[in-house]
Amino acid sequence: MTPTQRFTARTGAAILASALILTGIAGCSPAPTASKAQQTQAPVPIALPDTSTGKLADWVITQMNGTSPTDGAELKTRMDPELLKGIKEAELAKILDERQASRNWVPTKVKETTIDDMNVIYVRLQSDSSDAVTVLQISQSRKSKLMAGIYFLAPGAIDFSSK
Repeated sequence: MTPTQRFTARTGAAILASALILTGIAGCSPAPTASKAQQTQAPVPIALPDTSTGKLADWVITQMNGTSPTDGAELKTRMDPELLKGIKEAELAKILDERQASRNWVPTKVKETTIDDMNVIYVRLQSDSSDAVTVLQISQSRKSKLMAGIYFLAPGAIDFSSK
């Protein structure tokens, strides 16, 4: 991939992230129908990896589980300049704050991978206060180590059984 193609891909990713976030991130949905026992069972938390993407995911989840508004200035320090071209930190902070209504978000599965020049982490999150389930995807620039994309996907979008 040439530098121009990478720039275009990053810009496209930032625009896609912006579009997903601005449409309300439809990936958060109730868990599939389950038995009464499964519905009342509390999510079993897993530890996030002790990696740069794991730490970034932990910070995002902490904001989603917070009781006060996300600090836009602090969020901006975690966002790659390419992502900032697609969405402003205040818009992303608002999306994270909207997730607080379903807190506490518990990580129940995790998968890390590398795609082109991005480190990517997928974290399945289940609310312990509702039936809400989503998959948080964070793409991190391997160069800047900053968040280059953030997505909320439908619960079945990622196969966590494969490495």
